[in-house]
Amino acid sequence: MARKVAAGGGKRDEIVAAALECFLKKGYEGTSVRSIMKQAGGEIGLFYYYFKSKDDVFDKVLDLFFARYQKDFACRDPYRVLTRFFEYMKVETICFRERYAANIHRTVRWAIRERTLTIVVPYIRQILGILAALGATPPLDLDVT
Repeated sequence: MARKVAAGGGKRDEIVAAALECFLKKGYEGTSVRSIMKQAGGEIGLFYYYFKSKDDVFDKVLDLFFARYQKDFACRDPYRVLTRFFEYMKVETICFRERYAANIHRTVRWAIRERTLTIVVPYIRQILGILAALGATPPLDLDVT
């Protein structure tokens, strides 16, 4: 059984970083706990000290992958945030493709896509709601927009 360990450094973060690299290159199915720990430079038992399963570390990998993006989404001016958001997504998509497109496995690409949608859709709805509350009138219903 995995122990509850506070995030914030050490071997746990090294394992998550190693897992991110393995998942991006080999996909979920092609990555084993053994390969993650080989990349991280640790024993398999240490993996289970921090994580319950490969699924558990995969969730942490996705959290790590999206943490920077979620932080970057913060913008205080609702009138500029959509433009800034779409410019940001364009630049980040180009950078992501340059860095990972040649090696990323489809299972990880699909997981990233799904997680992106679960983050982006509510974010855009929130922005549109704020703009509507401030008097903006989108040509379509907010959910459709």
